Amino acid sequence: MSETDFSESIKKLAGPLLESLGLELWGLEVGISGRSLVRIYVESPTGATIDDCSEASRVIGLALDVEDIMTGPYVLEVSTPGLTRLYFKPEQLAKAVGERVEAHFTHPRPEYPGRRKFAGQLQKAAGDSFVLLPEDGPEPGAEPLPLSFAWADLKKVRLSPFFESEAPQKPGKSKDKDKPGAGGKKKKDSREDDEARSGVDHSEADESEI
Repeated sequence: MSETDFSESIKKLAGPLLESLGLELWGLEVGISGRSLVRIYVESPTGATIDDCSEASRVIGLALDVEDIMTGPYVLEVSTPGLTRLYFKPEQLAKAVGERVEAHFTHPRPEYPGRRKFAGQLQKAAGDSFVLLPEDGPEPGAEPLPLSFAWADLKKVRLSPFFESEAPQKPGKSKDKDKPGAGGKKKKDSREDDEARSGVDHSEADESEI
């Protein structure tokens, strides 16, 4: 079974099960070399929790074993998409207009010879067509050139917001207030807890736990 067929089989199985739990299937990643990895991303209108992910992992794990889709040991992970979420459909990406994203194209872009990876602002979305303004130009000191592309041109794309520690510093502002001992508390990076996740290793030795 190809990786694509494998993914589609899991989607057909997991989709209805997630709906019964009040969850939505955001996306799926699989790896079938060696020990298989199944990573499922879920969302909920009210916000999915770690308990939601744990229950979804338990239900989907049982169904995968019953349907005999997995032919050997595998690892199942269920999590929310998180702040640096991957996009799996063009309609998902369309909601990120105005946001900073990281895009990895299947082929080098002619506007930037030899280059496939870009970070910048998603400026427009129309159906399967998009426009990205990279943060840098094709040459040092050059102005950025807008990239018009289709969803099919992408290998992978994710949301990539500026975090407080990474955002450009405004003139006249000092970072000292965020340093311990400088009159303020050091703020926790929101990436540390931006997603709920549950993972289970379904090897033969662990089947009693399912």
